[in-house]
Amino acid sequence: MTTTEWTVHNAVAAPTPIKAFNAVLGVGDGKVARRLFSPDPGDICAAARKQSGIDDLGPPTFWAGLVALTGALEDADLTPMGRVAMRKMLVDALAARARVFAWAAEHPEAMAKPVLPQLMICGLPRTGTTYLSFLFGADPHNRTLRYFEAPDPAPPPVQGREDEDPRMIASFKQLDGLAKLAPGFQAMHPMEPAAATEVVSLHMHEMTSMQVETQAHIPAYAAWMGEQDLRGVYRYEETALKVLQHGYDSTRWSLKTPAYLAGLDAVFDVYPQARMVWTHRDPADVVVSVSSLNAALHQVMTRDVDLVVVAHHWLERLAGMVDRAMAYLDAHPGAPITHLHYAELTEDPLGSVERVYTDLGFELDDEARAAVTAATRHHRQDKHGRHRYRAEDFGLDPAEIRDRFAAYCERFDT
Repeated sequence: MTTTEWTVHNAVAAPTPIKAFNAVLGVGDGKVARRLFSPDPGDICAAARKQSGIDDLGPPTFWAGLVALTGALEDADLTPMGRVAMRKMLVDALAARARVFAWAAEHPEAMAKPVLPQLMICGLPRTGTTYLSFLFGADPHNRTLRYFEAPDPAPPPVQGREDEDPRMIASFKQLDGLAKLAPGFQAMHPMEPAAATEVVSLHMHEMTSMQVETQAHIPAYAAWMGEQDLRGVYRYEETALKVLQHGYDSTRWSLKTPAYLAGLDAVFDVYPQARMVWTHRDPADVVVSVSSLNAALHQVMTRDVDLVVVAHHWLERLAGMVDRAMAYLDAHPGAPITHLHYAELTEDPLGSVERVYTDLGFELDDEARAAVTAATRHHRQDKHGRHRYRAEDFGLDPAEIRDRFAAYCERFDT
């Protein structure tokens, strides 16, 4: 069984293949990488147009986010590999955005249809959201956003022929590469090409996404995101979902991201049919686990990852998201949100799904129950090993964390 444990207190070192890549492109203090892989916003847009073969990248609502993000990345101390990977992420996202709007323009009948009703998961990271999304995804009535299609939704996959989709094949290679670059990552955050994934991959197309925050320490971008009206992000998400639901006979969408907590007002404005489950866990476990996960990703992209800096950033980032979500609940006591504790989910996964469905007005029929039961075995929590972490490696005190989350802990008995 593979386990992941941090054994240093101030920084984590990059794996050997990354060091070798950085050595090649790091000649001249990284000038080669900076010249070849510039994060200039205009250059990124030009590259996206060239890659997609489409001049129109869609409404210019992404531009402010692109400027904020590229500016923040200049201060992120990216390695040569980090510069290559980040630039590719941005170019790919805008090229995918261009394809979404081009497909939508060619298929007005798909855009005229309402987006399917939504079953959403909004808990903090590391509270069982991924496991729960896998269980919801097993229900044949649900259309999940899957790993292989999320970064590049257009054209929509063909139902029943997903295994033939080039994006599916490419995603297997991508996950294999990630396993080599970040050994043990699957124990932290399991991913499968055909399984449910985060909607933040769609948010990257709007350049307003928590996804990129996990790749590098960019507090300036996080602060910028905290000041934005997120309705535009969810309107784009809705457009992409209309593309992806085309040709499928599902009843509803099953979607998940912790990012929903930061903008529940925007979510429910754009998705008035949404029904949501908020997962909960002791924040002392959550913050350390999130810090461990993000530090593992940072080491692929940036130099000298400081675990203490990463951890204290995420302590405040996550606490701020929870504060905003609780303020929304206070202002909207009738919001269609039910709650599920991590211990309940892990001890009785099928019963948890049944209870959530009942609370939100959905039915778990016999076919769905059998599929969810099978999924509890396939996606068991320790399938890829256990993710181990220690608070002291991150300069964190569990009591300090719980104090920052005091109102949350009291409200949800965590």
